[in-house]
Amino acid sequence: MSKKELPGQALANARQQSAARFEAFDDSVMAAARRQAEAIVESARRQAQEEYDAQVAERRTDPVVLYRAEAAMRLARQAAAAKQENRRKLLVYRSQLVNALFAELEENLQAYTQTAAYLAAQKARMGRLAARLAEDGVQGRPCTVYVRRDERRDVRDAAAAAFPGCTVCEAPDIRLGGFRLQAGRLLYDATLDYCDGVQRQAFLSRCGLTVE
Repeated sequence: MSKKELPGQALANARQQSAARFEAFDDSVMAAARRQAEAIVESARRQAQEEYDAQVAERRTDPVVLYRAEAAMRLARQAAAAKQENRRKLLVYRSQLVNALFAELEENLQAYTQTAAYLAAQKARMGRLAARLAEDGVQGRPCTVYVRRDERRDVRDAAAAAFPGCTVCEAPDIRLGGFRLQAGRLLYDATLDYCDGVQRQAFLSRCGLTVE
């Protein structure tokens, strides 16, 4: 069972600032990728057709059906290989686009984690989670709060105050901030890393950068 929270206004502001910049960059890069993919497929089609025509011309006295089938199979294999290569290249382009956009977002989040607003947000989340633990009947049980390696002292202190008796540990997989709490078999994820991942998936589902 997990509790997921989005990072709030910092994520929304960063996404709005990046939207206009992404549109022009996306159009040029994806158009180039599509042109290259179409050229690959067309080249494979022409080569297969030339080989097919050559085989039929050389063996007019033999059953044409056999060579027609062989040429068709060769064409299908080459087209499939070209499509696979095209898909790989488009996936690389898409990954580069998304990484470029979210690199700016992560820079903004890193600056945000040094502000008083970040501390206030973490205290509020911890308070809501403490109330949730009480509702789930978990409050008072041993629990562990995981934070990033270089997390601020006041955030660690806030965790110790919100969850009395908890153990505060560093988690190498938390890069951006926030916290993760484990109480028995229950895991509550309130990290900015989780929120960043949610935003990436939401962006990909809306931006149209699908690869078939």
